[in-house]
Amino acid sequence: MTCGNAEIRHGSRAGPPENHRHSGIALFTPDQVHSGAWIQQWLQRDQALQAYYDTHPERFRKRPQT
Repeated sequence: MTCGNAEIRHGSRAGPPENHRHSGIALFTPDQVHSGAWIQQWLQRDQALQAYYDTHPERFRKRPQT
């Protein structure tokens, strides 16, 4: 659909809203939050961040907390 010189696209998101990552819930999807699957994802993120800190502590002021 066009509106003047601008083109408006309906449904241009990457996927359904339940798969959209929200910054308000730490970039987890609503499905991950409701099912509890976010916990495993959070543990993976934390493990990666801590491993990076152990490899490059000079890049941080203190150990990161997630």
